[in-house]
Amino acid sequence: MSISIVRELSSLTELLNTLEPSQIPDEVNQYLFDRGRWLHPVAVSDILVNIGIMRDVVYESTTGSGKEKHFREITHEYLEFGENIKTRHKFKTEARFYVDRFPELIAMAFDNWPK
Repeated sequence: MSISIVRELSSLTELLNTLEPSQIPDEVNQYLFDRGRWLHPVAVSDILVNIGIMRDVVYESTTGSGKEKHFREITHEYLEFGENIKTRHKFKTEARFYVDRFPELIAMAFDNWPK
């Protein structure tokens, strides 16, 4: 990993330590945007699926339309990075990553970013 990425992650960690959990998604996105980074949450999520930290779960729409939908969850092997929180649907969850593990997670995404 390059020194500039390590510095970025260190700076990001400092920011995360100052935030309340509810502020983190918006603040991290703004932090990256302000620095002209090409990192986008959807792109990071795609990488996390590619390296096995997350997985796509396919299900049939609950509206009865027959449409196939999906959500992403943290795989069992990587639950030390976060948890899958149940939603109002019995089968569906939302991935929530732990703040203290976030820099390590982003570093793994940077390391696996397509060249």
